Amino acid sequence: MKRIMFGLVVLSLLLFGCSSHEARDSESSYDMSVSEGGMIESDMSIGSTGSLPIDPIEPTAPDLKQLENVNRRIIYNAYLELEVKQYLEVVSSIEQTVNEMNGYVVSNQTSLLDDELHYGHLTLRIPQESLNLFFDFLDGHDQIYIQHRDLVGEDVTEQYVDLETRLKSRQELEARLLAFMEEAKSTEDLLNISRDLSNVQYEIEMIKGQMNYINNRADLATVELNLTELQTEFAHEQNLNVWERTKEQWLISYNNLLIGATNLFVFIVGNLPILIVIAAIGGLIYFGYRRKNNRNTSE
Repeated sequence: MKRIMFGLVVLSLLLFGCSSHEARDSESSYDMSVSEGGMIESDMSIGSTGSLPIDPIEPTAPDLKQLENVNRRIIYNAYLELEVKQYLEVVSSIEQTVNEMNGYVVSNQTSLLDDELHYGHLTLRIPQESLNLFFDFLDGHDQIYIQHRDLVGEDVTEQYVDLETRLKSRQELEARLLAFMEEAKSTEDLLNISRDLSNVQYEIEMIKGQMNYINNRADLATVELNLTELQTEFAHEQNLNVWERTKEQWLISYNNLLIGATNLFVFIVGNLPILIVIAAIGGLIYFGYRRKNNRNTSE
């Protein structure tokens, strides 16, 4: 009986040793595979049981030939100061034009300077290929006068190409980790691979988010408008009509002169009897005064 019990204990120890050796071999195989592939950055933690032997990736600048073969990505920002007539009509026209260009209004702020005049600020997103058409629309609008225009572009092509390179390397590492997961022979290996895969997929989503942000900013230019409503018409838009106005004023003066002469004639002729009496009395007074002066002089 003792011999049988001793045999069972020895058999159990042998089985346990084989199992432990197999697990260590499996973990060692996964560690060596990742070490050879070395695509994760050194700051990625692996788990509480230890860290995998990982080679860090050194950031590299995009190749000049690679930059030459890609579409340039430039972010445009424009700022304009406008003086307008009929503020509400102009704002409505701008919003309609932006919608027709497949853009959109980010913000619209309007306030009153007094009881009638308006002041406001518009922030617009306009497709880059339609930006010049929008400027032509503002230039050709008969109720808009551009006081100031500022257009700034930022080239982010190198940054975008760098993100593309990082994304490609992370996607390659993701595919390798998925292959390791299919070949995992123990639960511990599976947990370690899952943690690594989760970190890599998180990085991939972060890179894609940055690329989408750059694409959106480059595809749609940001345009900011400050609008001030004018109370009077623009001087260069007034219809002066110099000759017609001069001719009209000449006719008015001629009519006034003719009417004045006619009124004077009517006054004189109509009051002629009274004027004759007044003239006779005046003549008698004048001659009497003169005669008296002559007499005093002779004495």
